[in-house]
Amino acid sequence: MNFLASTLREKTRPLPGLLTLPCLILAVWLLYRPGIEGGAFFFDDIPNLSVLGNFGQVDTWREWWAFLKSGIAGPTGRPLSLLTFLFDGNTWPTDPEPFLRTNVILHGLNGGLIFLCTYLILNPASKPECYKYQAALLTASLWTLHPYWASTVLYTVQRMAMLSAFFVLLGIAGYLWGRNLTRNPATAKRGWTIAFSALALGGVLAVFSKENGALLPLYLLVIETIVIRHLWKEEKDAFTRRWVALLLIAPSISIVGYLGYRAGLHGLFEHHFRPFTPYERLLTEPRIIFRYLHDLLIPKPGYPGLFYDNYSFSTGLTSPPQTLAAIAGLVLLAGTSIRLRRQFPLFSFATLFYLAGHTLESTILPLELAFEHRNYLPAAFLFTPIAALLLRLPTVYRRLTVPGIIVVLSVFCYQQTSLWGKPVELSVYWAMKNPDSDRATVVAFSRLQQHGNPKLALDLINQALTRRPESAALNLASLGLKKSLGTLSEKDIRQAVQSIESGPYDPHVTNIIEPMVNDLIDKHPDALVAEQVRRIIAAFQRRREYAQPKVERLAFLYQKGRIELTQKNIRSACRHFNTVSSETGRVGTDLKIMSDLASYGYISDARAFLMQAKQRLSNGNRKGLRFPDEWYRKEFIRLASELDAAESKHGTPPRRCSPIL
Repeated sequence: MNFLASTLREKTRPLPGLLTLPCLILAVWLLYRPGIEGGAFFFDDIPNLSVLGNFGQVDTWREWWAFLKSGIAGPTGRPLSLLTFLFDGNTWPTDPEPFLRTNVILHGLNGGLIFLCTYLILNPASKPECYKYQAALLTASLWTLHPYWASTVLYTVQRMAMLSAFFVLLGIAGYLWGRNLTRNPATAKRGWTIAFSALALGGVLAVFSKENGALLPLYLLVIETIVIRHLWKEEKDAFTRRWVALLLIAPSISIVGYLGYRAGLHGLFEHHFRPFTPYERLLTEPRIIFRYLHDLLIPKPGYPGLFYDNYSFSTGLTSPPQTLAAIAGLVLLAGTSIRLRRQFPLFSFATLFYLAGHTLESTILPLELAFEHRNYLPAAFLFTPIAALLLRLPTVYRRLTVPGIIVVLSVFCYQQTSLWGKPVELSVYWAMKNPDSDRATVVAFSRLQQHGNPKLALDLINQALTRRPESAALNLASLGLKKSLGTLSEKDIRQAVQSIESGPYDPHVTNIIEPMVNDLIDKHPDALVAEQVRRIIAAFQRRREYAQPKVERLAFLYQKGRIELTQKNIRSACRHFNTVSSETGRVGTDLKIMSDLASYGYISDARAFLMQAKQRLSNGNRKGLRFPDEWYRKEFIRLASELDAAESKHGTPPRRCSPIL
């Protein structure tokens, strides 16, 4: 702490910066308040948080531990992020406001860490102290107030990206503090200890928040080679070179090796539940990165938000023609940054840090093509060279330009957060902003329908269908509403079937099958008849892209089994259920089938699947399980008791299903 303390005691002017930083965090709170008070849960929030309902209420240490081990969002399960969710709500359904409030606080803290990191980066440079504070504060302000982050901060599940960024920034701050100490022989040993601890602790905590926290060594490698080498003008001795090679270069190379392994394991030219291959994704990402940079460097009052499914992917170097230009531009940008690292170290640092941050999520991993939150941490220092340029303006221009930029960012940010506080208006805005996005249209359609605007919902989807009549998502979404309005025709069903069989492949469209079957079971006014749902499922089964993945093939069979139950065709239902159970081999699948059978009074058959689930668990089969064994054993006892009660009340019908392990 001596380094920081001595800095604060200098006779230059640090105090205004320190006083203004809390004002920045307060401004963030005020700007995001409309989104907090009127916000809602979206998309991935539901599968990640609805598991809270499995416990009734998470109020014991055992239940807390079970929830922390229930994560499905990545290889680690992201338990630290799940832990923070428990402080906001411990049951489901729940109020989104506490979750959003924590997100906003975390965003403000991240802005504070960017201020600290930027100051630590600039501190050893030969600049006046007030300049360093002003540059750090302006960097933090330009980043924190940017309207682009509304879709990250007000989307609850992106707490994972924000928390990972928090620990990475904390690790960077600790590393810079330690490396500053290593410049003095008297404190060098303590400095290396602090730097190593920051790398290790920050990296581990970041990874268990979200896996791209593993990029911390790569970020620090950029700092070592650009900031410390050329901005601080530090010559590396033999010990420092070994340190960098062992703790920064080796982990960075391992990340590249992992990406190569994934490419070789799954194939660069194969589809993985996506309409594009990893190779096509790799060709597309340079175009997307330049779009990201355009949106970040030229702020605007509106962005696509969560919808980039209409973005055309590249199928070759010249298809579309912008592909080759974007690849060349990206290579040129990286090469120029490396070439100018001595003359313009801040520009080189900001650019290479940004590109390093996209190594995992913007290369070959079979993820969605684009999301705004992927820029949250990579753009942390993107505005540092801009801040430095603004501070070099003549005083009269600087006093006009800097406040003007801050005001514009704040106004745009408030417009975005106000819109996020009105979920129905937001969904319609997304549909208008992304007219070629099927998902944006379907989300707006659903929101309007849920809030009692069926005519407006139907008008919206009909307009979209005139532009994209071959879209399976649009055709299927419209069927239920047309049924409730009494306008559903055989032509509509045929068009939906045809769009599934010959329209553009959409890996997300199969998600509509389960709610469609649920409506049939619940006898909802929007529900199609059983035969119509069968035809739709059969259309999916006839198309290779939908039917080939094992998980989809078995999902179709499971839903067909549920349909047969509604028609009292127990033998046909059991045939489908037995196939699904034997091929998945999962405890969770057996419990779902048990629940379906019990709900229709087939108690003996339900008991058979419950016994099979118990047998699988006792054999050590934990495939797909989200909770500890003890939780399932208690659940088995509870379910057996409920089956006993139902059996004593309604009798024991003969068993029709014979599940086989």
